Amino acid sequence: VVIGGGNTAIDVAREALRLGARPVTLIYRRTESEMPAYRHEVEEARDEGVRFGWLTLPVRFLGDSRLQAVECQRMRLGEPDPSGRPRPEPIPGSEFAIPARTAIKAIGQKKRTEFLS
Repeated sequence: VVIGGGNTAIDVAREALRLGARPVTLIYRRTESEMPAYRHEVEEARDEGVRFGWLTLPVRFLGDSRLQAVECQRMRLGEPDPSGRPRPEPIPGSEFAIPARTAIKAIGQKKRTEFLS
């Protein structure tokens, strides 16, 4: 399972397939149209066999001594957030699990400039 919606998440999912992982599912909390990754890369990933879970929020990792599944919750799009994009909202009671041996978080990054002078 790959968590994220940007180009890094797409790259990770495609490389996981090339390295032999099966199946590879990429989950994103918004819809495909809100996904920041390049359209052509999303299409190429789909053509290569990456599965997509839209409107899906990872809640927690399940397993005893190793990962067995990623518990997720379905989302719906609500009112716009400050950026103007519809804000994803959890749907109560919609939890489900995706069996997984590996999960990779490929989510946002921000510049840390507080230590620069």
